[in-house]
Amino acid sequence: MAGHLPVKKGGFPRIISNNFKLEHLKKLKHLKKERCLGVNIQRLPVDEYRMDEEHGKVDEEVLSYWKDGVEGVYEIHFAKDMSINEVYLVV
Repeated sequence: MAGHLPVKKGGFPRIISNNFKLEHLKKLKHLKKERCLGVNIQRLPVDEYRMDEEHGKVDEEVLSYWKDGVEGVYEIHFAKDMSINEVYLVV
């Protein structure tokens, strides 16, 4: 498993948190790269990527994102109400 470093929850494009609804996220196919306002996003299968024991909350969805040409992939772990459980830098 890759290393996951918790980072501040606000360290990702605001469009994902403010305008991205759970129903939109659930329509994305698992592991299919999509573009969303200048970043690449990918819905991850929660049963394989959940980190409930790490952050003490229940993950409903997990989304990764990265920018082309910029080092670093991030994972956003969402609760059922689309609040953020944790954001990790994947190393």
